[in-house]
Amino acid sequence: MRINRNLILLIGLRATGDLGPWILWTGRRNRRAIALRSTPTTPPSLLQLRCRARWLAAARAWAGLLPGTRTLWALAARRAGLTISGYNLWMACQLGQRRDIITTIERQTGLTLL
Repeated sequence: MRINRNLILLIGLRATGDLGPWILWTGRRNRRAIALRSTPTTPPSLLQLRCRARWLAAARAWAGLLPGTRTLWALAARRAGLTISGYNLWMACQLGQRRDIITTIERQTGLTLL
């Protein structure tokens, strides 16, 4: 499928991500950008594979939480005045593995997260 780059920018398409052979994103100062998608020339490194496995494990752990627990994480993010969702807070805590962050948020919000 051939897409005219200028046409996409002209019609004001606000989508981000892959669109056929193109990648669309919003860059600095809210400017839209578009480029041809490129394929990797080398296989992923061991470090990349480990990192992806950690992200996958954290995302699966979130999916395994009870809905009430997920709501609690969202409430904690709001009460702490964070501009991220409960999911993003969960991922940051799981990937960073910093108990002090969770302890601080629990103290600020009065909620027990773990």
